[in-house]
Amino acid sequence: MNKKLSMLLPVIATCGLLAGCGTDYYTKDSTVFVAKNGSVISTDVEDFDTAAYKQDDLQSYVDKSIDDYNKKNDGSVKLKKLTVEKKKASLTMSYASTDEYSDFNGTKLFSGTIAEALAAGYDFKTDFAAIDDGKAKKCESSEFLDETGYKVVVYEGSSNLHVKGKILYASVDKVKLVDDKTVAIGDKYSLLASQTTGTESVTESMKNNGLQIEKLSCQIANWNRAQAQNRMTQLIGQYKNSIELVIANNDAMALGAIDAYEKLGVTESNVPAFFGVDGTDDGLEAVQQSKLAATVYNDKEGQARAMAQLAYLAATGGSMKNIKFEDKKYVYLPYEKVTHDNVNEFVKDEQ
Repeated sequence: MNKKLSMLLPVIATCGLLAGCGTDYYTKDSTVFVAKNGSVISTDVEDFDTAAYKQDDLQSYVDKSIDDYNKKNDGSVKLKKLTVEKKKASLTMSYASTDEYSDFNGTKLFSGTIAEALAAGYDFKTDFAAIDDGKAKKCESSEFLDETGYKVVVYEGSSNLHVKGKILYASVDKVKLVDDKTVAIGDKYSLLASQTTGTESVTESMKNNGLQIEKLSCQIANWNRAQAQNRMTQLIGQYKNSIELVIANNDAMALGAIDAYEKLGVTESNVPAFFGVDGTDDGLEAVQQSKLAATVYNDKEGQARAMAQLAYLAATGGSMKNIKFEDKKYVYLPYEKVTHDNVNEFVKDEQ
């Protein structure tokens, strides 16, 4: 199971990094667990072609690799579990130290104090974010470099990384917070980029509803049409005619993706379906022209009316008992799906 080189990930965590008790190492996603004493357990989950290979073949290969390594290096690598289900192979292994993990896998993994990390040559010259209550805020490394009680994990792999203590800081690039103990690593991630959240939830919803999809990429275009065009042009060059669906978190980015196809002169049969959000004038026009398959109308007029009503009642001391609050403090207005069949209703409202 080959690992993909991803990035350098210093994670600052309080307390011990991992306690063995109660930890579920057999996860559905590839994950590296680092223990307080420096030992490591890793679970790798990858596609496995059951038509071409047998589980026994994989078992023999893994056993031989471990045996050869341990004999040559006086190592203590162990296989904890190997399963093959639904064309997925899951391999869980244990290592006596982060050094042993690094040596066996050819992937850098370090665990220690900040002082030990600095002594090992890690200079922390990258963008960091402080993490509090699931939210990331950009910070300087000077904010934590003098802390003697913190632990650091430096990882150059592509698996998730799980720690026992609460994650307080993490490098920004190619990192996504899964929970307060786990980060995911990938080219499409950024701790400070919230706009990936919507498309992530859409793809997960599609999968949960039984749709067979393969997510090729997730790009950040900062809500900008020109940036989206540039990102889409790069993706077309990479994936050619394999792209069948483009989902954007606003109409401007969806239109930028359409611009990329139009500029390249891609034949209509190879142009994917595009979906946007907001129901802007340009977005609605694109739906009318069947360039945009659909958008989601963000009722800005309704929002303005609701804010005005709340402000008036607050200023005059009026009763709010007829206002439908969520969690006693939020007023939600529903989004509305806009397709070619009903787009004229929304265009009329815009005029």
